[in-house]
Amino acid sequence: MARFTLNKPVIFITARVHPLETPASFVMNGIIDFLTRLDDARSYILRKHFVFVLVPMLNPDGVARGHTRMDMFNQNLNRYYNTPDLLKQPSCYAIRKIV
Repeated sequence: MARFTLNKPVIFITARVHPLETPASFVMNGIIDFLTRLDDARSYILRKHFVFVLVPMLNPDGVARGHTRMDMFNQNLNRYYNTPDLLKQPSCYAIRKIV
């Protein structure tokens, strides 16, 4: 797992926990595009002062299956951030470990 040694605040952004929320992908693409600009002083300042952890699609199985709110186990992942199970909510479990 990546460890950040810089003493910077971390900004954690996720998208698509609910597969049907497609606008989140457009927002995430915009965030990534903005933060990676080399010719924008604002982007440079943000990268200099913060660490960004971006998860563009938290529920890829649900997206691939065309679900609206649920994952492949028919669970709403928003309900499992506090006590995720590695086998039942692996994406929430990974997010919890990172945070």
